[in-house]
Amino acid sequence: MVSTRCTKVRVPGGETDSGKAGKTTSILIVEDDSIYREALAKMFAKAGYAVTVAPNVQRALQLLEEQCVDMVLTDLKMPGKDGLDLVRALRNRRPGSKVII
Repeated sequence: MVSTRCTKVRVPGGETDSGKAGKTTSILIVEDDSIYREALAKMFAKAGYAVTVAPNVQRALQLLEEQCVDMVLTDLKMPGKDGLDLVRALRNRRPGSKVII
């Protein structure tokens, strides 16, 4: 089960977990294809994001237990659970999560 412990606070210049302005925006990329996953990770890291990657929904949910992220970018079709399963889990456990499919 994903914890609801991540809370966001509005601060000048954006939204952060800690309330500190200037925090790097974090993104979790969930993609089963390693080539796409690594390409996306490099692109977002180069753009200044703090990037975490997961090869599947199960690993993404584990990572979300351990850390807060500002945004989730997920593939739709993956073996086993898919991107919509992840969206449902986040909607139930972390309402208001920002997700891009």
